[in-house]
Amino acid sequence: MKKIIIGTAFLGTLLLSDDLAAKKVEEFIQTNSNSSVEKISIKKEVKLNSEWNAYLVSINLKGIQNSIEDIFILDKDNKYITQGMFDISTNQNLRDIAFEKLQPIFEKSYYNENNLVFGNSKSKNKLVVFTDPFCPACISFIGKDLIHNEKELLKNNVAVYFYSIPVVSNKLNETLIKISILNKLKNKTSTDFKMYQEIASNNFLSDINNKEDLINKFNKVFSTKYNLKDLEIKEVTDIYKNNLLIADKISLKGTPTVFYNDLFDMSKSKYLKGE
Repeated sequence: MKKIIIGTAFLGTLLLSDDLAAKKVEEFIQTNSNSSVEKISIKKEVKLNSEWNAYLVSINLKGIQNSIEDIFILDKDNKYITQGMFDISTNQNLRDIAFEKLQPIFEKSYYNENNLVFGNSKSKNKLVVFTDPFCPACISFIGKDLIHNEKELLKNNVAVYFYSIPVVSNKLNETLIKISILNKLKNKTSTDFKMYQEIASNNFLSDINNKEDLINKFNKVFSTKYNLKDLEIKEVTDIYKNNLLIADKISLKGTPTVFYNDLFDMSKSKYLKGE
């Protein structure tokens, strides 16, 4: 999320409604920067603690085509505004808390059996990962951290869902995503954990120059016999399109993005505690 300003300011008495909050955020931006606000609106607000509230604000600046979303934090008495503050009593950054609480909820209707890669859909806990198999951070998180903690997933009764989408600029990520979707449809079980493990540890993606190379490599590693035409069957494309649709509904900003029991998890580690 792009930040506009870092600072704290005295507001006086205000913020009795979202309209007033938006107005004062606008005044703050125009007073403390060279930016001129064309349009501003409050998208969401949450209470952080007994003293502070956070607002997710959508801002259109003059001369900039796309809107910017940013977080502003205001005290309960509506006297101060800030974009970042560290609570030394709890050792927490209020902006981090705000960012987590302001994220969309992963709705119950979004869970899809086709995206289940580990565990059972009736498991007590659910972990959702938005991922791209060509994303280095995704490869590290899934191929190393998540798989390394497989015993914890079992112990804490966690079902894992992958929503794979092309985020990294690469002409082959859509192909690999569709291969993994196809493979689960054919085998009724996911090989995504093993795929990420292969990518992370065995140079699975090395010497891959085109789609044919990629599907041949997958066939060799997983003992399958797929071809490129198989990737365009309706069942595969429907699941792929649904992944994109869900990513849009939760306003996905990048990968890996993790939800645990329907809520955004910035730490990506709550599943280890079985909360």
